[in-house]
Amino acid sequence: MNMLFRHGALYLLAKVVPATIGLASITIYTRLLSTDDYGRFSLVYSIAGIAYGLFYAWLWLSLGRFISLYQNRENLLLAVVLWTFLALSLFGGSITTILAVLWPDQ
Repeated sequence: MNMLFRHGALYLLAKVVPATIGLASITIYTRLLSTDDYGRFSLVYSIAGIAYGLFYAWLWLSLGRFISLYQNRENLLLAVVLWTFLALSLFGGSITTILAVLWPDQ
């Protein structure tokens, strides 16, 4: 029972600390940025969150699902995940660079 409370407290701490930092950063950003700048920031932040969910979250989930099937060949699975991560990062970075260069800015 003691282990349950200890792990529960660690899990709670692992969830509360990032949430508190996120709330504090929103408070700081709203004070430091103008309305237009904060709107751009929140738009980019939302797009980054959606892109993470669409492109990267499934890598983590598939790794957790298939690691038990590759017990003697973990290196193969990890190599596939790494190369997929690098390919997605290169593709996303290229698209982001193109959009940043071509985006009209007042």
